[in-house]
Amino acid sequence: LGSAKFAMQSDKHLAELRNRLFWVVGAMVLGAVVSFNFAEQIFGFLLAPATEALAEKNSQLQAIAPTEIFFTYIKCALLSGFVLFTLGSIACTAAPSLSVLVAGRALQAFGACAGLVVTRAMISDIYPDMRQAARIMGYASMAMGCAPAFGPLIGGELTATFHWRAVFGFMTVYGVAITVASYF
Repeated sequence: LGSAKFAMQSDKHLAELRNRLFWVVGAMVLGAVVSFNFAEQIFGFLLAPATEALAEKNSQLQAIAPTEIFFTYIKCALLSGFVLFTLGSIACTAAPSLSVLVAGRALQAFGACAGLVVTRAMISDIYPDMRQAARIMGYASMAMGCAPAFGPLIGGELTATFHWRAVFGFMTVYGVAITVASYF
């Protein structure tokens, strides 16, 4: 009778783990869909005034006070993405339920994609020569490709040493650090 009760509890536990895995994978897919399909339009909307300023001046970015445009428009889009990422990380760290964790992960994904969009916009504006822009874009893509390689290693170590929430705590600290570094 004791082993049957243990088997029922084990089956219930496995069903709960499958359900959680379903929600986590769903959040990852949702984040990817939002990032790739909608973020460029939304962050592009934030960058639209900079594009209009370039069109009005009929010039390249470096010829018309790049600091003014960078600080007013491009930096705004970048900082708003970093703030969203940080808020998503805080929500994940303090998540009282799975639905809050999923929403936090979606917010993280949406905010993190700002860096990708703004980087592309900055490179295309700063480097008018297509070959040079392609080379710089390759370097930037290489750097962005390191996160999927090192992220699981760092996250796995944090989870094994502390708790799964430590991963999101680390991302919160990272988000604050990149937001502050980008601001100044």
